[in-house]
Amino acid sequence: MTATDRAAPALSDPDFELDAYVAAFESAHARGGADPAAFAPPHGHPRRAAVVCELVRTDLEFAWDAGTERRLEEYRDRFPELFADPALLRAVAWEEYRLRRAAGERPTRAEYRARFGIDLDVPDGPPTTCVTPTPGVTSVLRMPEPGECAAGYELLSELGRGAFGRVFLARETGLARRLVALKVSTKLPGESQTLARLQHSNVVPVYSVHRHGAYHFICMPYLGGTTLADLLGAFRGPSGLPGTGRGLVSTLAERTTRAAGPAPAPKAHGPAPALLEQLAAADYPSAVLLLAEQLADALAHAHERGVLHRDIKPANVLLADDGRPMLLDFNLAADAGLGTDEQARQGGTPRYMAPEALRALADNRPLDDPRSDVYALGLVLYELLTAAFPFPDPTTGSLTEMAREQAARRDTGAPDVRAAR
Repeated sequence: MTATDRAAPALSDPDFELDAYVAAFESAHARGGADPAAFAPPHGHPRRAAVVCELVRTDLEFAWDAGTERRLEEYRDRFPELFADPALLRAVAWEEYRLRRAAGERPTRAEYRARFGIDLDVPDGPPTTCVTPTPGVTSVLRMPEPGECAAGYELLSELGRGAFGRVFLARETGLARRLVALKVSTKLPGESQTLARLQHSNVVPVYSVHRHGAYHFICMPYLGGTTLADLLGAFRGPSGLPGTGRGLVSTLAERTTRAAGPAPAPKAHGPAPALLEQLAAADYPSAVLLLAEQLADALAHAHERGVLHRDIKPANVLLADDGRPMLLDFNLAADAGLGTDEQARQGGTPRYMAPEALRALADNRPLDDPRSDVYALGLVLYELLTAAFPFPDPTTGSLTEMAREQAARRDTGAPDVRAAR
């Protein structure tokens, strides 16, 4: 094992529950900034320190991306438990180190030993912008960027990002030179192993998985860059919902053309003309129901194989260039009835959780029920039909308080779709 292999300390706990806390913090930050302390579980929670670690790592990345040179000492008073655990402290210290190197600074092992009394297994010396697999450990300490090459891929543009990684439109540098979607993450959840068990035309498959330095590269086919969240964003504009399926198809075509950039978009697999024509010929509600039917079939396929998705939402449904809706991001997927209690703890995005999932999250107890995926799909269907979300989002309180509030609101039932349309 090289120094680079050990550079990013990994938490031993599963990440299912962590994602829910980080997702709530990210959502609040996107609305205008947020304090990570407001999204940490209460003192005494068995995983408070682990959650705090991920919140601080995410907050650091937000700060440095915004040009704020934030230091770990700023978190000491708010999160003393983080500084009392050497393993977690090394994890957030490595994150600060990585961000400082990417910004051109020259932090050293000796500096971190003096500041915190910890040893980071990292190189000293000047930073480098090279991320190709060349000799030397400095080349793989930061997230690659568009325009660079990494692990045999040329990164063309960023398609999306989350708490633990980014997704790029990339081109293989080998003989095939095919366009792919490349997920780059410091964590390797069970996504690739899960998807290997799911062979369905409405589930995005995985071509391969690679390790390069501190990062994992998950290579998937590039089938387009538009998600249902992108469509909803367009439909909430001045033009509103389209009156027919043809309006949905034209919106998809416009986004496909813009996303293609200087390189032509690849042809998606499958009977593209037939499906697009079917969508275009339908009225808008019928087109939405056609998409929902295919997604429900994909979920049934996963559930029959004991796999729960746990994070169904518009951003995790790709609308391929051929019109197929495809489930993305099985990061939180779990084996129904097969995992430990810790593995079955509910993760995902609170906004799209079923009431029983929200209560399980608030009470820190396991939940293992495929019906929660079906409920989340129902929320997505409601949004597509109305361009509105059926329940108001809470704006204050801890994650536990917000989860209980959302669960109580869901108990009253969603407003009638016909009243909105």
